[in-house]
Amino acid sequence: MVNPYVLTFPINNKTLKKGKYSYSGTENGVKKSFKYDVKTNSFVSAANNINLSGLDCPLTFDINVGDYIGTAEVNETIVNGKNKPIPIALLMGVKYSLRIDKCQVKPGNKKPNTDQLLVKGGFAVEDTDADMANRVSDGLVVTLGTQTFTIPTNELKAGKGKFTCSKAEVTEGGIATASFDFNKCSFMLTIRNTNITASSGTVDFGVAFAGYSQIRQITLM
Repeated sequence: MVNPYVLTFPINNKTLKKGKYSYSGTENGVKKSFKYDVKTNSFVSAANNINLSGLDCPLTFDINVGDYIGTAEVNETIVNGKNKPIPIALLMGVKYSLRIDKCQVKPGNKKPNTDQLLVKGGFAVEDTDADMANRVSDGLVVTLGTQTFTIPTNELKAGKGKFTCSKAEVTEGGIATASFDFNKCSFMLTIRNTNITASSGTVDFGVAFAGYSQIRQITLM
């Protein structure tokens, strides 16, 4: 986690008996428990109503008891199993992040400016209180490989918790439709009537607007 969450458990004659440790209680609205068996060297711990903002992978889990420090590293499976990434909402307000769920290039009919770029994914910003008008003050800049597509400020509409554009003219050529929803931490972007030079392989995809700039490596099929 970007901001580590710490749980503390007391050791005394009530919690440690006959080689077994057990504690369960509620402190400051957080319900927490920890059990440990000296014979089996096994433990189980749980906590409810805690703030996991900033959860990221790999995730480091530490246990400190006196001079003993045990550390384990876990991956995405700790959250949603093997097939789902960490919900990007957990990153919201703590760190910048960009997740690409779908990036597709649809070639045109061999005529110039008939290609289409479709991208869907999730994002997280550090400052969640910025006004949407400030978000679009620099326009929206999208990069794919060596290409750059800029949607000017006047083409972007600032709404409640999001900004959008519909049939916006892209500076470098093309028509864009986009929605960046800061409540759902998701975005969609389509640029059509343009020329896309990247068609397959691994390329960098980037998104930038006022106060935000992230790049992720994607594979086009």
